[in-house]
Amino acid sequence: MRMETYIIVTRIESYTDPKGGRGKKIEFATVERKDDPGYQSPEVKMVREMVNQLKNMGMLLPFQQIRNLKMVLYLMPDEEKSLGIVFNVNNVYKMTFENGSIKFIDVTDQFYFVE
Repeated sequence: MRMETYIIVTRIESYTDPKGGRGKKIEFATVERKDDPGYQSPEVKMVREMVNQLKNMGMLLPFQQIRNLKMVLYLMPDEEKSLGIVFNVNNVYKMTFENGSIKFIDVTDQFYFVE
């Protein structure tokens, strides 16, 4: 079974594990694709329009700061090297789960954001 989703790196911090090793804490959020059939459903359109109206009225929603956080990875340098990719803040990655493994592909050049 193959499953894939698009994520954006929202934050990278260093951390020290209990044994004294230094690694990275990488936070990800999901990215909605405009070509996703669920994105165009009437319910999603209605909710997005309501949120846009609240923003235009100057109301800040409490969940805006969270940015749809879905996953946090704690990686040691050798683990990051074995993934074969360097994570950068604000880059978009296609994350694929297949045959018991996880793969990341940098697809930043395929996305642009308007906020």
